[in-house]
Amino acid sequence: MGLIFFGFVYIDNFYMATPEKAILDTLYYRKKLPASDELELEGIDVESLNRMVKKFPYSVSRHLPVLFA
Repeated sequence: MGLIFFGFVYIDNFYMATPEKAILDTLYYRKKLPASDELELEGIDVESLNRMVKKFPYSVSRHLPVLFA
């Protein structure tokens, strides 16, 4: 498996990304910030997000301060 295959929970026979992982995957695959109306940041575990982002390239982590400004 790839280095970024983590951050999932198993629910009803499916692996679902945690909200924090979904944000990071979006930044990783889209290569840009989503429009502000596409994200709901309430309830995001910022500590978990900061731990997870260390496994991603810098191109992902550089966007996080903008999301939580």
